[in-house]
Amino acid sequence: MLEKVNIRQVAKAAGVSVATVSGVLNHSGRHSPATAAKIRDVMRELNYVPRRNRLRRKADKNTGSLTKVGIFFPDNHKDGTKTPLGIGLAEGARKVLAEHNIQATILTLGDDGSLPEEITQGKLDGLIIRSGSKVTNGDEGLWYELKELGIPTVWAFGSSSVSQDADVVMVDDRGCGIWAANKIPLSDDNCIFVVMPDHNLDIEIRNLAFNAYLQERNIKSQIIHYKSEKSLAPIKTQSLKSIVTVFVPGHDAEVMAVHNLLLSQKKNKTSNATLIAIMTDDVSLPIRPGMNIAVQHIDPVRIGMTAGRQLLWRHQNHSGDPVRLLISAKELSHSNNGSEFI
Repeated sequence: MLEKVNIRQVAKAAGVSVATVSGVLNHSGRHSPATAAKIRDVMRELNYVPRRNRLRRKADKNTGSLTKVGIFFPDNHKDGTKTPLGIGLAEGARKVLAEHNIQATILTLGDDGSLPEEITQGKLDGLIIRSGSKVTNGDEGLWYELKELGIPTVWAFGSSSVSQDADVVMVDDRGCGIWAANKIPLSDDNCIFVVMPDHNLDIEIRNLAFNAYLQERNIKSQIIHYKSEKSLAPIKTQSLKSIVTVFVPGHDAEVMAVHNLLLSQKKNKTSNATLIAIMTDDVSLPIRPGMNIAVQHIDPVRIGMTAGRQLLWRHQNHSGDPVRLLISAKELSHSNNGSEFI
C-alpha cells in the first residue's frame, strides 16, 4: 500500500510554505500563476489528494448522521487530558453529545507528532479541538491538515491565533483582566505584582487588559516571570514592608505557589496582602488575618458543553459563516462559598 502524502510533503517538494499550498487548494491568498502551476505539478507527481476532497460527501450531507466525535488534545503526551481543564472540557462535551447518542473519543498526537488514525483515516463525523500552541503557533503543517478534514470542527479555548474561518469557543480574557484590575485595593502604599507563568496568549491578553487599566490611572506594577518559588522573592521581601497586591492571570500551580507564600507571611502593623487570580480548578483558598483573595474560576465544563452544542449546530449548517463564541463573565457567573466565577 502506498504511503499517503500530506500537505507538508507537498510544500517541501515545491519549496513553498504550507500556507501557500493551502491557498492554491482553496483559490485564496497571494501567489503567482507560476507558483500555483508548480504546486499542482508536484501534487500530480506525488499523487496528492486533499483530505477535504476525499471526505467531501460526508461533509456535505446535511441529513447525515453524527455518531462518532473526537475530542482532540494536540499534545504528544497525555498530561493535557488529565488536568482540571482537560477533564472538565471532555466532561462538558460528552454530556451534550451523549444526549444525542453520540460517542466521543479522547485523542492525542502520536509520539512522533502525527495525527491519530481516527483523524487521518476518516473515522470521525466531527471534531472538538483543544486549542494549543502546538497547533496554533508551533506546527503550521498540522494546522492546515486539520483545516482540510472536511468534517464539522470546533476549537475550544481558542484565541486570536486560531484562523478566522473556524468555529471557536473563547474565554473573555480581556474581561478577566479588567475584572482583576478593579479588585486592586485603593491605597497609595500598594505594591502591585503580576506573576506571569508563561507566554500563553490567553494569559498575555488578561495581563494586557489588566495593565492597560493601571496605565490609564498612572498605577505602576512589576512583572515577575515565574520559573520556581525563588522567583517570588521580591513579593516576600515587599510584603514585610508594605501593602502587597499580586495578580496571577492563570495556571493553578502558580496561583497556589503565590497563595502559599502570602499565607505564610505574618501580618505586621504596616502590611497586608491581596491575591487576585484566574483559576481553572474550583478550590477554596484559606486566608489569614490581613489577607484578601479575589478569584475567578474558568469553568471548563461550560466551555466543553458550548463546544458540543456548536458542533451539533455546525453539523446541520455546513455552509454557515464561522462562529466565534465569547464566554463572558456574566454568562458563567454563579456563586460558591463566596468565590466569583466566570
